[in-house]
Amino acid sequence: LGGFYPSDAFGNALFANPGGAGAQVGFELRGEQTNRLGFGARVTLIVETPAGARTIHRAVGSVSSFGGSPLGRLEIGLGDATRIAEMQVWWPASNTRSTYRDIPLGAWHRVVEGAASIEPLTAGRFEFQ
Repeated sequence: LGGFYPSDAFGNALFANPGGAGAQVGFELRGEQTNRLGFGARVTLIVETPAGARTIHRAVGSVSSFGGSPLGRLEIGLGDATRIAEMQVWWPASNTRSTYRDIPLGAWHRVVEGAASIEPLTAGRFEFQ
């Protein structure tokens, strides 16, 4: 799998990812002054785990470092985290920082630049037959 080549004889394939047992969270960022997909935004999560607090850093868009997402969405695995105590988003165009607290685990959220709170996103689930 990978790139397309005209003489490539390998058949199409679809792999199911049933997911893991750890906690996760997803964010869809929307820029107002920053571009619509939030490219360039930096996200910091402070999560609580049985071993203590942990900080997770991510960036939206093509960044020259680990932890970037080429999409306008971030899906973050949290392992044994029991709570997201705080989320900080730095928006590059407005040079502002938004802070949100007590974010639910296991869900998708929309984060809009300059908004006082985040909003939940709902997505349908499907099973490949």
